[in-house]
Amino acid sequence: MRKNPSDPTQAASANNPGKDQGDPPPPAVRNGIGSGIFGRIWAVWGILLFVSTMLIFLIPFLLFCYFLRDPVKTNRSTASHGPGWPFS
Repeated sequence: MRKNPSDPTQAASANNPGKDQGDPPPPAVRNGIGSGIFGRIWAVWGILLFVSTMLIFLIPFLLFCYFLRDPVKTNRSTASHGPGWPFS
C-alpha cells in the first residue's frame, strides 16, 4: 500500500514522529494475579486509614460543638430603646 501524506490516518503523528497513526496501541502489560490481589488489599487499607483518621478528628470536633451553648438572641427593640418602644 502506498502512503499518502495528506491522509490524516497515514500521516506521522506529532507525538510519535515516524510512526503511522493507524498503528494499533502496544499490548497492555499484565503483572499477574498477585498485583491484582495486592491492589485490592491496598485499596481497602487506604479506605480504612482514611475513615479512621477522619473519625479521630471528627468525633472530638462534634463533641466540642455539641456542648457549646447556643448564642442568646438580642432583642433589638429593648437593646437600644428600652421596653415598650416605640409606643412609650
